[in-house]
Amino acid sequence: MKKRILYLGGSITCGARASDYERSWARLSFNGFSRALYGDDVEMLNASISGTGSRVAAFRLHDHVLPYHPDMVLVEFAVNDNEVSKQDREMVIASMEYLVRTLKAQNPDVAITFVYATNRDGENASHAHTVVAQHYGIPEIDLRAAVLDKIHTGENSWDDFLADAAHPVDAGHRLYADVVTQTILSDPARFTAPVREREPIASCAFCAPRMLIPNIDEADGFTIGEADDNSQFKRLPTLFVQKAAITERVGATLIFSFEGNHFGVYARIGGNGGRVRVEIDGVDHGTIEGYHRYGEGTEIGGEYISRFYVRGLTDGVHRATLTTLPPHPDSVGSKVCIAAFLVD
Repeated sequence: MKKRILYLGGSITCGARASDYERSWARLSFNGFSRALYGDDVEMLNASISGTGSRVAAFRLHDHVLPYHPDMVLVEFAVNDNEVSKQDREMVIASMEYLVRTLKAQNPDVAITFVYATNRDGENASHAHTVVAQHYGIPEIDLRAAVLDKIHTGENSWDDFLADAAHPVDAGHRLYADVVTQTILSDPARFTAPVREREPIASCAFCAPRMLIPNIDEADGFTIGEADDNSQFKRLPTLFVQKAAITERVGATLIFSFEGNHFGVYARIGGNGGRVRVEIDGVDHGTIEGYHRYGEGTEIGGEYISRFYVRGLTDGVHRATLTTLPPHPDSVGSKVCIAAFLVD
């Protein structure tokens, strides 16, 4: 039976800023170590989504990862989890642990590796990820150390490896791939070993995080329509949003009732994105900014990510009310596309 190596991360693992996907660290590392581990009958899958961290991955795991029944998973969320880990370290631990435990529940022999990329400040969320890795005996690959070593010795500068705050240029992707490949090949048995069976450690553990499609039974101004998910970075067709609750009207409302302690919104950002106010049980929980400026040629292009999330809600049924607001002054529209609600 064909073995499946699945990559799970954000834009760095999507291959953003590489001149070609074949030059991304994910693709290069797969080419470097896969046959040594599993022979010729091996397949690469990339379930990464730009702009997302481990929390969103926990909610999309059931739809985006488990259907592929991976044998080996490389998880790279250290950069995208960085800011969240400073504010809510326990949430990062909980989401990483949920990924591990759910993957192992599906496949007791699954092998998992945590990969730690870096931003230009030399920061990442490895301080939170390693708590989970050490508890479950998961091997870790520190890419930050490799970059910092070359910079501190004066051999290279940040510009040699990163195009911006975090995304590698081709040389950066090559360095990442070389470190991953060499580390795995140095001890193949360790990197193909099953995850250790252990008791959970997260203080705010997830139960059954899921993505729920919006219900527009209680809506004014929203309709269900075709989603304009034109991401150039998604590598699997199942990752693309097909339908969404859509409006371009300021003052439109969408009401969604749910039961759970966690609530998030998985929605589109883009050059013509609108704003949305979120109230839960009548309490204002803030605004989602749907405007995001992309590079030349992709001003209207959009990604689906989660810019709103709240946890610690009381047990029971809650009522979320989403109301569209006047857009950001630089937005060329007021389009709001809500693909799913994140509920647990």
